[in-house]
Amino acid sequence: MWKKALLAASLLLPLTCAPAEAAKVGPLIKVVEPEPMRIPSTIHLLAKTPMYKDVDTAAAPADGLLAPQHDVIVLGGQYDWARGRSWWKIQTWLGERWISPEPWNVDVPPPTKLTLLDLTPLYAARDASLPPSAELTPQEVQVVDAEKQWFYSNDPNEKKWIKIRTTWLGDQWLQLPVGQIGYIKPLDTYAYYGGEPVYSRLPANRYQMNPEDSDLRLENETVHLIGEYVTVYDHFYLTETKAGRGWVANRGAEAIRRTENVAIQSDTPIIPDLTRPNVYTVLQPQTVQSFERLADEETYHVRTPQGEGWIRTAYAEPTDAKPISLTVKLGSERGLNRFPFALFPLDRTLPAGETIRTTAYYWKGDPWEPYWYQVEPADGSGKAWLQLDPRVDRIDLPGEAPAAYAAFQQTQAYTIAAGPDATLRTQGKTVGYLKDGVPYFALEEAAPLFNFELGEADGLGRVEVRHPSGYSFVLQPGQTQAETRWNGHVEETVPLLEKPTIRDGQLILQGDDLGLLLGTSIDWFESRQYLYLFTDQYRIDTGSGTLHTDGNRAHATMLLLDRSVQPYEPNPALAPKLVVRQGSGEASTSNARTVDSGWLPPTWKLALHTASAPQMNASADSLSATVTLGARILWKRDLSAK
Repeated sequence: MWKKALLAASLLLPLTCAPAEAAKVGPLIKVVEPEPMRIPSTIHLLAKTPMYKDVDTAAAPADGLLAPQHDVIVLGGQYDWARGRSWWKIQTWLGERWISPEPWNVDVPPPTKLTLLDLTPLYAARDASLPPSAELTPQEVQVVDAEKQWFYSNDPNEKKWIKIRTTWLGDQWLQLPVGQIGYIKPLDTYAYYGGEPVYSRLPANRYQMNPEDSDLRLENETVHLIGEYVTVYDHFYLTETKAGRGWVANRGAEAIRRTENVAIQSDTPIIPDLTRPNVYTVLQPQTVQSFERLADEETYHVRTPQGEGWIRTAYAEPTDAKPISLTVKLGSERGLNRFPFALFPLDRTLPAGETIRTTAYYWKGDPWEPYWYQVEPADGSGKAWLQLDPRVDRIDLPGEAPAAYAAFQQTQAYTIAAGPDATLRTQGKTVGYLKDGVPYFALEEAAPLFNFELGEADGLGRVEVRHPSGYSFVLQPGQTQAETRWNGHVEETVPLLEKPTIRDGQLILQGDDLGLLLGTSIDWFESRQYLYLFTDQYRIDTGSGTLHTDGNRAHATMLLLDRSVQPYEPNPALAPKLVVRQGSGEASTSNARTVDSGWLPPTWKLALHTASAPQMNASADSLSATVTLGARILWKRDLSAK
């Protein structure tokens, strides 16, 4: 199921740090428990309603059909249930189930009380043309009934009828805008605001709140909340400010007023204004006293000799950073940070091409968080942190001098559908077919997908397929071998699994042979209804290392920084390999040694490839190193021995 999200004709998939959960298909439904006004504890169904066991996937099958009925017990709901279709978690005779009715197919009991905000006329019946029985001043009243679907409207100013109980007139009717059918409940808490408009009068709804009409703004301030106005659609909060009482639309960040001693273990930024975290001074290790803190994180409001401000212990210089010594040539301009967090940039950058040395790395352990590396720039400006980009940066390991450096860039993938007639199609055209479950491809259709072009080789009926990099291969229908070339020079002859054939005027290659020559892989999914035809692309640089000789053998190394295949990514059958040979002699044997790369994000892996080949004579003039993907040549370098 994970690959359904990728059913595009052509994809370029750069490496990301997303966790595997990102590939889940369908909405992850989140509901809240019943609460007065916002989420009713019971609902009435006005139409037949499907129910489901599970809604965590996009295609949950219906588990049954509920008939119209009253008093369905609600276990949880979504706040927007009165505005449009939403999900409810309910209790049934089968246990917990889910339903998703339209709001016009639902009714709910009215609230038991509401707060009148203005002078409100009362009527003996639901008829506004009658003379009012009386007028009520702003107060809390008891509700006994309401018109059907009193909550449902496309306009929060539309009025609905509510029946209330009075002590002197008995039950009476009144009309209120939907957005003002609510009540005020007491609060006694504190909240921090970084820029919140305050209104002297409660608006009908937040969409009519214009910050320009506000009386003041709470800027970097903690205030006392004393009331909460609750409607079906929203919350508003009554606060005590320096200028008096007023209404705000948001709850703010809950603050706890109490004195605490806070031990600072390492350099820590103190931020006067939390809305501007890039303005700060640095506190040295010490113990400070806070007079309030934010409830959901370790953020403390303190007064120190350096001034008053906020400190977040999570944003201190990490004491658990791990040492790592790397030499890195930056492939692009890079910003520097004082601390290993995005909130603390410095006003200087390092240019592309600059070589730096790292001393430590730090990762918070969150799959969505980047890895940070500590450096000491050559300009003497002091320690700083930056992020590396393995796709463009050249990372050298201590004690290693590879002849080649290869780094994964992106995956170029095509989604190909296997039709019931055994055809293989992508981008609206047929590119091949299936025979006994084995894919075959028309070279004229498949090769251009990966930037290859076809032409004649030598007028002898052979076909040459060329890539702009300098790599090409030559083959002939009926021959079980192909010839690879680099910049026009013949490199080697490679065997094919099957003879290329001609079908409907097109040259046909078996899928594995196509992959061998183009450097592509095939990955089936959706019960073999679809396949990916794809290739991983690499940047290959010439390293500082040369060829080493050991007796009668020649050796070279390649450092490969590759993607670690995630569950939601195509899985390649091919990986880059290093080949060493002298002239047309025997090719090297090679092996790959995994290198400890805990200092890299887990979506990367690092290996050191060593190739060894017989040296036929003392001259190194004809020694070369080649990086291949299958039989495809990605890079070649002439080597000198030492």
